[in-house]
Amino acid sequence: MHEPDRDELKVRAQKILEQHKGVNNCITMYQLYNAITGEPIIPYRRLNQTRVVRSLIAELQKEGCPIVHRAAGGGGYYYATDDAELDKEANWFRKRALSSFRRERALRKISTKKLLTQYELELNEEENENG
Repeated sequence: MHEPDRDELKVRAQKILEQHKGVNNCITMYQLYNAITGEPIIPYRRLNQTRVVRSLIAELQKEGCPIVHRAAGGGGYYYATDDAELDKEANWFRKRALSSFRRERALRKISTKKLLTQYELELNEEENENG
């Protein structure tokens, strides 16, 4: 039996997540890992094991898959079924980004305007490289 490559794992992850639509139909990280790989989570290896799943989810999100998460008990990953679910996820990313922005600004001891200008230049450069 061959070891599945990253592309196979990503396809599996997407198919499984497509079956979990809406906030009330979450799949936990452990369940998702098991469904994708066929392996159980091993307590002392769980961080490395779940890192793979998180990176697959991040790739799928960057490709436009409406995968969101619900934190805490009863939470997990699911496909968003409406704009409200997507907005909640987007706002979570925004809060995280703003927190990181504030920390970077303080570490660099520069103004908000200067740091935003640097970000804008980097984003424009990235856009130009990607077409």
